[in-house]
Amino acid sequence: MRTLFWSLGLACSMSLVFPQTLLETGFEPPEFSLGNLTGQSGWQAFHFSTPNTALVSDALAFSGAQSVRVVPVSGASSSWWWKPIGYNTGGSGYITVIWDMYLGAGTIQAAYGIDCYDPDGFRIAAMRVNNLNRVQLVQDNGFTTTIIDTGTIYPRNTWARFKLELNYNTGRFRLIMNNRELGSANLNSAADTIFADADIWVNNITGNANDFGHYDNFRVVASSAPLPGADLNGDGCVDDADLLIVLFAFGSTDPIADVNGDGVVDDADLLEVLFSFGQGC
Repeated sequence: MRTLFWSLGLACSMSLVFPQTLLETGFEPPEFSLGNLTGQSGWQAFHFSTPNTALVSDALAFSGAQSVRVVPVSGASSSWWWKPIGYNTGGSGYITVIWDMYLGAGTIQAAYGIDCYDPDGFRIAAMRVNNLNRVQLVQDNGFTTTIIDTGTIYPRNTWARFKLELNYNTGRFRLIMNNRELGSANLNSAADTIFADADIWVNNITGNANDFGHYDNFRVVASSAPLPGADLNGDGCVDDADLLIVLFAFGSTDPIADVNGDGVVDDADLLEVLFSFGQGC
């Protein structure tokens, strides 16, 4: 089990103000400079065997100029990168992890995803895209790990927006990709109610090094209710910013602006945002 370098002194109490952004970054300058992610702005790392690499890079970004580029290293296995959060859910409410991800095609070797942990190193919930491009949920119960295939194939060489929503009221989590729910599973009942961190995770399944992934617009939000589906930028509020996302993508097939997931950004998506306007604000 991965060891967390985490202190209970970082834990914060439940707030009456929702939604509450616990972590938000696009890995942009001046906070982040090009090079090793570890050590920048409080980000930490843990590796099994030989370290894989995570670099702040300007080679590709969903928005802005930079993102985190994760590259499997030959002979390495699994690596994690995270910034401590330490949020006390009190066993209720929601934690939603939101990020944009781009996985390169070619000779695919690794699985890429997000791991969520408590302060004792128990994995609360996780997801991954494996080396066969299958989107999967990772469910733990403190003793065993179960991989749940969603039946969805991730499209390589394109950006996708993911949401991993942890529901502490029901003890379940669900995965959303490009505004479509892909599946759900149980939170780890052995885990603490404190949400310690959400990790960028790579599992180098074959031990080779022939692909890469990019992570951008990484956000962790606490809320008392699920974030609205029409909240396209993941800030917890359906407002002008979400309306502009639809308007700028109108007529395209942009999956992030396709609120209803029918394959095209059109009047139906615009109406979804308008009817939901003000929710969560």
